[in-house]
This record gives sequence, C-alpha cells and structure tokens, in this order.
Amino acid sequence: MVFSFYICKVVDNNIISVYILCGGKNKRMGTEKGLVKINGKSFIELIVNAVSNFSKNIFLVTDNKNYLSLGYPIIGDLYKNKGPVSGIFSALNHSETDQNLILSCDVPFINFKILDRIIKQHYLFNKKITIAKDSSNIHPLIGMYHQSIKSVFKRSILDGNLKLINVIEKIDVEYVKFNNSSKKFLKNINSFKLLDNS
Repeated sequence: MVFSFYICKVVDNNIISVYILCGGKNKRMGTEKGLVKINGKSFIELIVNAVSNFSKNIFLVTDNKNYLSLGYPIIGDLYKNKGPVSGIFSALNHSETDQNLILSCDVPFINFKILDRIIKQHYLFNKKITIAKDSSNIHPLIGMYHQSIKSVFKRSILDGNLKLINVIEKIDVEYVKFNNSSKKFLKNINSFKLLDNS
C-alpha cells in the first residue's frame, strides 16, 4: 500500500522530473548514441516510453541541437567536457522538483518494471540517491537523485573530482539490487557490436 501511494502521487502530481544525459564522446558508436534507432525508434524514444508513466517533465541534457527533432526540451551542460558529474549537476541545477530520475541515453532496454522498483525504494528509504546495482556493476546513471545534493556535484567539478562513483560515495545512497535476469535491461549500449549482441 505504501508503494502504491507513492507511485500514484508521482503520476498525479508530476513531482518527479526526468533528465536523460546525452553527453559523452561517442567514440565507439561513431555517432550520437541517443539518436541511434532500434526498429525505427531512437534510444531516447525508447527510454521516454519507459519513463512516461512517472512524469511528463522530461528533459535532455545536451548541447547538440540535433536532439531538438525529438520534441523534448534540451538543457546545456553547465561545465563542458566534465562528464556525467557535470551532466547530473546541470540537471539538478535546472530542476524545479526535489526528486529527479536521471538516466544515461544509452540504456534503450530500460523498462517500467526496473524504474518502478527504483522509485519505490527511493521513497521508502528516503535516501538522497537511489541507483541500480546488479551482480557485476553499479549503475549510477539509472537512478533517483534529490535536488538538494547539487552542491556536492558542483564542488566535485570545481575540485576536479570527476569520477562519478567517487562523488556518489560521499552521499547517502541506496542500492536497488537486481538479479541476473534483469541485467539485459540495465545494459549500457555504447557500441554497435553490443547492440547487435543484445
């Protein structure tokens, strides 16, 4: 009942904002990852399908104007070439909601069920960050971030601490553990070889 209450609250009041980080060098892909298509739909469109039940406040964090063609508002990276730490800071600095779902653009197989678990656990344990974890990896770019921690990310950028795992370890984090059967939905697709094998 607690879980149902929180999810209904999210859907009814749009108290979550969604930010999809579209930065990165894309060296292995050779093109913008978020615009790569699977069965006629871009990675971004597939991710939006998964998040649309949680919020209509969906933003893309990118300086690439090509993403405007998808019809979602874009916000620029406030600190250029500083990786996902800057992307998350830019998102939290822009956000007008306390709770923010932050995803990378290269998780096209993410689905409602995975995100539902993360959001429920985030509200249940009331941590500042709640992210996905499987038996092999932590997935900091599949998670919930409270807007109040933006100063931690800004300080890390100014100090040159740009390794995301090191930054989030300073904060109160909840890990949502997924079994091996869920790994395919959490997978980062950063090459066409990985896409072909998925």
